[in-house]
Amino acid sequence: MFQRFLSLFLLVSFNLFAETTAPAFDTKKLKSDLSQKLAQLEGSQDGIKYEEIVFDLNKELESYVELRKKECMGEFSTIVLGPEGELVAQKKKLTKVETKLCMLELINFERRYTNVIFSLRENALKAYHKEQLRLLDDSRQKSINYLEKLANTYR
Repeated sequence: MFQRFLSLFLLVSFNLFAETTAPAFDTKKLKSDLSQKLAQLEGSQDGIKYEEIVFDLNKELESYVELRKKECMGEFSTIVLGPEGELVAQKKKLTKVETKLCMLELINFERRYTNVIFSLRENALKAYHKEQLRLLDDSRQKSINYLEKLANTYR
């Protein structure tokens, strides 16, 4: 009886511990957070801080991709209560179809991420180019004004 109680207590304690550390390994939450950030950035035209955003997103994406690949390959274990009350680690290997679907979902997510980041970079470059063209035009206008004033002194 005491052994069953101890096993149950350990299982509950393990679950509580797992819940406090789960966010680091929760691929659904990571994907949801990344998707939300990508949705906010999609179609963004304003002068955002491209480098900072991409740096932060790349770290999050790398973490998500690494964990998701491990999930797809069945590298994670589940702790279950065995028939005699002991804790047993079980590894769930995905079927080939499940692995294929899991990897395709990951690839599609990475494709979306790549498209959004490309669009951000394109918009940042366009904004930078527009600013450079404006500065060039200002410089040209100043030169023309100077030359006109100089020409007026000889008229």
